[in-house]
Amino acid sequence: MMSSDEILNQVKAAFQREAPIEGAWISTHPSERRQFAIKNLVYYGGITRREDDSLVQYEFMADAKTGSVLSVNRL
Repeated sequence: MMSSDEILNQVKAAFQREAPIEGAWISTHPSERRQFAIKNLVYYGGITRREDDSLVQYEFMADAKTGSVLSVNRL
């Protein structure tokens, strides 16, 4: 299982390829997620970055075992 810090660093690196990051957070304990018959542990987090002179927030969900990002939503 990956640590929340490892996953946050991966997500931040991906976002920083496009624009500088203003802030980031991630839950420190994984949560159980169930979708139909599939159960897994996930971390929830968020990224804030500047786009066109405005701050834009994103939230993400990542698999705690692999670090794979399962979803990203712009708020």
